[in-house]
Amino acid sequence: MKKLFIIEEIAKPPVLLGARASSPRLSRRHGRAARVPRGFVISSIFILLIAATRLCAANTALLNDGAITVGDDIAIQVNADGFDLALLNDDAFSGLNIGDFMLRSVSINDDGSLTLILAAFKTGELSLDSFEIPFSDGKNLETSPLIIEVKSVLDPDNPPVDILDIMPIIIFTRGILPYLLIAAAIIITAAAVYAIVKYLKNKKPLRPAQDPEVLLPPREFALQELEKLKSLRLIEQGSAKEHYDRLSDIVRRYISRVYAVDLMEKTTFEIYGILKTTISQSDNVMLKNFLQTCDFVKFAKVVPAAEGAESDFAAARGFVESL
Repeated sequence: MKKLFIIEEIAKPPVLLGARASSPRLSRRHGRAARVPRGFVISSIFILLIAATRLCAANTALLNDGAITVGDDIAIQVNADGFDLALLNDDAFSGLNIGDFMLRSVSINDDGSLTLILAAFKTGELSLDSFEIPFSDGKNLETSPLIIEVKSVLDPDNPPVDILDIMPIIIFTRGILPYLLIAAAIIITAAAVYAIVKYLKNKKPLRPAQDPEVLLPPREFALQELEKLKSLRLIEQGSAKEHYDRLSDIVRRYISRVYAVDLMEKTTFEIYGILKTTISQSDNVMLKNFLQTCDFVKFAKVVPAAEGAESDFAAARGFVESL
């Protein structure tokens, strides 16, 4: 077998008349100089084999049918036979340089190919240069370049009309007609407003709903609500949370009406701070303790004893009768 890149025969230089033939030593020296070193040949082959396994070219095809306009999804299919797509790096597509295109998404197909969804925001014949897709095993998949024509969304036969200039300034004459028109407009507007106001005054109002909370004084309404709550016997039915929720609302609503403050959506500590300058310190502390007990039952699901429930009901009645 012949060795690679080894020159088998060296052309002899022409011999002139009268000149001596080259010495055997000189011929052997020329022969050794013309041979390619074996180590260089083996290293070159090894490097070429590594490069071939690390970088493989893949066919790239455009999947779109019809014209592509600015902003449309451009589907590119990359075939990668012999590549394990499960070895794709997580950030394989994060640093890709694809020129005038923007990468929107990447999907792996069942046939062992990749589908890249691109978008372009320039018009004309755009060049999608070749780029490399890295794999975790060290291999790189190189795509083939494509020329993609992107058209404008505007109609070339009907170009858009440029912004028109503003209309010229209209100069009114100093005649009496403009002033008469302005006065007539003012009179008509005033007459319309007067007619609307008169109509609304003469219109019979709807009969308001007979709301006991509005018709009855705060204390009478609160005591009536306490009696309704007592008749429900919620504690005996095991509905302590509902009982204390209603009991707390009755006291909150009563104090809100009497002192013209809104305590329905306030926390216990906010109510304590609001009423510091309104009621006495002792009453404020007792009210805070009562509302805290209601909070424990409503939110912490504390089940009070029957005696405790009766005592809390009496405390609520005392607030209504004394504050």
